[in-house]
Parts: sequence; C-alpha cells; structure tokens
Amino acid sequence: TYCVSSSAVASSSPNTCDWSATTVGIINWQGYAADATTTPNLATTSPADITNSPLRVKGTLTLAEEGGGTPGQITDQFAGDAATTTELFRFRLTPNYENASTTLTLDLSSVTGIASGDITSGNIYVDSDTNGRISADETTTAFGCGSPSISAGSGTIACNATTTLTVSTNYDYIYKATVSNLTANDTITFGLSTAKIVAFGLSSLTYTSRLTVSGSASNVAHTADESGYLYFSIDGDISFPSVTPGTLVATTSILTARTNNSTGFYITVERNDTDTTMDLSSDASVNISDKTAWDSGGACGNATASTTEPQTLQFRVRLSGTDSANYYNCGGNYWWGINDTTASAKFAGFPLPSASNKTIINRSSSATATTTAIVLYNLNVSSTQQNGVYNGGITYTITTNP
Repeated sequence: TYCVSSSAVASSSPNTCDWSATTVGIINWQGYAADATTTPNLATTSPADITNSPLRVKGTLTLAEEGGGTPGQITDQFAGDAATTTELFRFRLTPNYENASTTLTLDLSSVTGIASGDITSGNIYVDSDTNGRISADETTTAFGCGSPSISAGSGTIACNATTTLTVSTNYDYIYKATVSNLTANDTITFGLSTAKIVAFGLSSLTYTSRLTVSGSASNVAHTADESGYLYFSIDGDISFPSVTPGTLVATTSILTARTNNSTGFYITVERNDTDTTMDLSSDASVNISDKTAWDSGGACGNATASTTEPQTLQFRVRLSGTDSANYYNCGGNYWWGINDTTASAKFAGFPLPSASNKTIINRSSSATATTTAIVLYNLNVSSTQQNGVYNGGITYTITTNP
C-alpha cells in the first residue's frame, strides 16, 4: 500500500494516510511491483471516496516483424507450382512485465482464386533459429490454428488454443501450410493486427480486461507465377445414351487448356484397353468394334468420313466450339475435315497405348487465356451386338511444344 500525497506525509497506521497533510488517496497495487513514483489519475478529489480504491497494474504485449525485422516477410512463395507447402506469414510477439495467456486470428485479404479448402495442414510454428524457415526439427507449434474461412475475397484463420508467453522473451513465429489448386495469378495476402491478438496477464489476472497490444507486422502477399505454366482439364466422364442397333448416338468432351509457352502444346489420346476401347461389363471378351485407330503421322493423318466403318466407336475434334488455333491445319487441309458436315467431317478410332502418333491437337502458339477444344464421340453397332452395359476408358495427355 502506498500513500499518494501532495506533501507525501503518511500515517504510521497500516493502510492509512494522514489526511491533514492533503493526502490524495491510498492505492492498493495488485500484480507485479510497479514503480512507486507512478502517479495515478484519480477521478475524485474526495479522500473518503478513494480510500482503499484498487488499481491493477498490467503488462503489455508487443507485435513486431520476425527477428525484429530480419528476416521479416518473404513474398510470393507460390512460384509456378500447382500445390506447395511453404511459410506464409511471419511475426514476433514479446510480453512485457508479466507472462501473457494469448490467442490470435490471422487476417486474409485480396484473395483471388483460392478457396477455404485449398489451404490445409496449416499451423503456427516456433522458428527457434529465426532464419525465416521451418526446418524438419522445428516441430513446436502454438495457438492451434483452425481451417481458413474465406468468402468474397477475404477471410480469417482462427488460432484459439491458448498459448502462454513468458515475460521479456521474444517469440518468433511462422504460419506454414499447404496451398493446393493454384493457377496463374491466384493470390492471397496474410496479416495480423493488434486488434486480433487477445492476451491476458497471468500476474495481474485481469480476465475481464485484455492486455494492451502494440506494434505491427507487415502484411505479405503470395501470387502464383505466370512463368512456365500449363493447365489442362476435361469436363468429366462421358456416357452414351441407350444404343439401338443401326442408329447413331453421340456425346462430347470439353477439353480446356492454358499456357504461356510461346510454341503452344499438343494433346494425345489413347485407349486404356489393348483389344478394344469398350467391353461388356460382365464379360471383357465381348467388345464393341473400334474404327481404324488414329495415326497423326504423314501429311494429314488417316481420319476418314463417319460413313466409313460406320458400326464402330469413333471420334474426332469438332470444329464448332473448338478454338481455331487448336484445329490442326495440315497444309491447307485439316486433320478432322474442313467443316462439321457429314460429307466433310473425318473420324478415327482410339490408338493403342503403344502407338507412336497419337496427337489429336497441335497448337503452335501460347494460350494465356483458357482455350477450348470439343471432342465428338460417335457410336453405332450392328444387330448382332450382345445386349448389356459396356464401358471403357481413354486417356488424354497434354505436353508443351519445344
């Protein structure tokens, strides 16, 4: 107990002051031993109103760059990868005057192309050697981060497992996670504000009053690179409608690609089975006949009109819906015909896996915006074809041109 007095005259009795000496009040200090010269700002001038008034003295918490500024943040950790496990955000916390029981929430902003589920296995690690990376032997984690919540270009990562920070100790932390499904220009910014750090002093025990958090750590942005990328997708499995012998049925696949390779790409196709593409589900020895397998060797390949070998499974790249640069021009003619009419459209069967010339699309220029090709599948069977459900598989492969 301290007497705070304009003339600094104290009574010899415990916890009392000599009011005749214009004493201001009695202050009961709780928590760590504060500087006795601290002057409180009392809200009253009546000694009777403030006698034995409690004043709890609390510590503080400081937020700063990891390592006190070195190494600080490192931007653009996505490179050109479709998925990466890397360090994403770095910061330092230092409790002052007392130990601090602490939780926090990371901020996510300027998010483009990255969904909540794309960030997995994330946690905050102690960077014990303060080199800005989490090595294999740095396994200590803190704050118990949950899954990200991202919506409309922003979000948070709540880290609500209480972590005790020891007074006057610098704690260097790094948030590290796996980020998947990255494509060019996907981006996200990580940050941590003092308002999102909740700390309570373990000496002052003021659980209804948080410690003051000051300082800052820089935000950091990560963007997937444009250099050297190639992306390819197919719209999913395909199914033919029920087949009546002698009646043609058809379906399609949509192939999309994107690359900044200046010489473009080529796409090959092959059937997964060595005898025919489609077999009876209950008996693989019962097959649907394939049209003569595609061979892209020679000037314009070997595709022929659909009326050739009509009762077969056959395919072609359709001109309608296919970007012109993806529809291969072979010296003024085209692999798949000059148009989509019955008279001009050309078809072939699916090549064997061992075939050498399986290229069905050969683009000679970059496609920095998504480019599309439509593959048409025709199927017809004879009246002697055994009834039942048939299935099979084909594989598309895309490769950048040299």
